[in-house]
This record gives sequence, C-alpha cells and structure tokens, in this order.
Amino acid sequence: MKKEGRLADYRKRAGLTQVQLAKQLGVSQQTLSSYERAVTTPKPYQMQRLEEILGISKEILFHDEFHKEGGNKNVL
Repeated sequence: MKKEGRLADYRKRAGLTQVQLAKQLGVSQQTLSSYERAVTTPKPYQMQRLEEILGISKEILFHDEFHKEGGNKNVL
C-alpha cells in the first residue's frame, strides 16, 4: 500500500470518518486530508495520538522503509 493511502485505510478500518478522526486529533478535516494524502506530516504529538486512536505504530503509517522490508503483515 502506498504511503498516501495508509492513514485513510487504517482510519476506515477503525470505522471513523475524516471529521471524527480530525476532531479526536484536534485538527480540521482539511488538515487530516492533507495527512492522508501525504501532503503534510502530523506533528509528533499528533502521531502519538494517531497511534493511540488507531492502535498502530507511526512507522506503519508514515515510513516507507517499514513496508519495503515486509513490515508487520498481521496488523489489525
């Protein structure tokens, strides 16, 4: 899966809309959309919050190296 689609995919798996997740992160829906499209990157405290909400690590969401090496195929 491309980096651009990971956050959206895991958000949908968690049953959340962009508006719901954005509210939990304390950002606008537009900001969350820019994270999902990899236009901008969340701040460290927002990444930590994403880990808590979605139950996955920031490496899974945002780092290509994790996926190139095979990563954790048993996530969620």
